[in-house]
Amino acid sequence: MKARCSKTQIKAFTLIELLVVVAVLWILAIFFLSTVNHRSSRPTRIVCINNLKQIGLGFVILADDHEGRFPAQVSVTNGGSMEFIASGYASPHFQTLLGKSLGLNFINDPRRLICPADKSKIPLSNKTNQLTDQNVSYFVNVDAVTNNPLFILAGDRHLKANGQPVKPGLFTFTTNISDIGWTPELHSSKGQSISGNIAFTDGHVQWLTGVKLPVLFQTQAFPTNRLAVP
Repeated sequence: MKARCSKTQIKAFTLIELLVVVAVLWILAIFFLSTVNHRSSRPTRIVCINNLKQIGLGFVILADDHEGRFPAQVSVTNGGSMEFIASGYASPHFQTLLGKSLGLNFINDPRRLICPADKSKIPLSNKTNQLTDQNVSYFVNVDAVTNNPLFILAGDRHLKANGQPVKPGLFTFTTNISDIGWTPELHSSKGQSISGNIAFTDGHVQWLTGVKLPVLFQTQAFPTNRLAVP
């Protein structure tokens, strides 16, 4: 018996077609991963913004309770942090939000003082423990006043000036410094602008890129702003 020859022909992939398929899959994989990374960074950014909003509102209410003065303009004996300005530490100013004051309604959890993107800081789980700069992710402007709603009050700590990261301590910004921006330490993702959060004296928070930050600092009311950076 003769074997029957099948008329069906199996067409194999050519090398060019195989390369095209691999290229398409590679492009789809890159698009998927970039989308996932972008979406995963958004919840972290939102939490960081919300934390800073709570901080800003806490400071605003404390100022209202002290004749329009923020804690850095109020003596320690009266519930402020004025005497700690020279030390350069940021934590004493934020400590006022955790004490027995109106700010307690807003900062009832010291972990709000940490931005989730800040992996170098340690959240303080118990507000009865001593707060240090290691438990804070945000700077505070000790020269902030309440009579200007667009005055910088606080913000993410990953600042840079003259091309160098701003070191922890009391950083004095003057209008003569034209190069102010963000480092990529926080909130940086592939394909996204290096950005950060700024809280203003009326309690609102803005997400700003490094391009807009110099303009903001240059328009501040005072020629000198001292930032306590943790």
